[in-house]
Amino acid sequence: MPQPRIRSFQKRDLDLVLDIEELSFPVPWEPERFENEVARRAVVAMVYTIPNKRIAGYMVYEHSKKAFRLLRLAVHPDYRRQGVATELLNKLYGKLDPDRKTSIFIPVRETNLGAQLFLKSSRYFAIAVCDNYYPDLETGYIFNRRIDDHAECAIA
Repeated sequence: MPQPRIRSFQKRDLDLVLDIEELSFPVPWEPERFENEVARRAVVAMVYTIPNKRIAGYMVYEHSKKAFRLLRLAVHPDYRRQGVATELLNKLYGKLDPDRKTSIFIPVRETNLGAQLFLKSSRYFAIAVCDNYYPDLETGYIFNRRIDDHAECAIA
């Protein structure tokens, strides 16, 4: 039986990803916004597929010279709390390199307590509070994890 896998987003995935987007965010990206974001050179989109070819979750991130910034991470409600988001984040964390990209930054809405607790349990730390961060003026918290955070946690 095929195993779940993480692969690059393909245009044919758009409708399923947008369905998850609608179910996951208070202000979901419109199709044009999603297409424009993933078309940018510095942006990567990945999907988590399960054996029936269904998409259980996805992430969109951008990379700069020294870091990654997660733009979107969402899991279909039927597959939440089953390790999908953890596997997606671990995939991104695995791309960190001490000589190149050393950090991941993740903005989270102040009202998204579930995401905040998930990130904290995944060894991400809130490093900034940004008033009026989102288009609807909601405050955002910026979470961060550095490549060396894993080593520090293992020693402690």
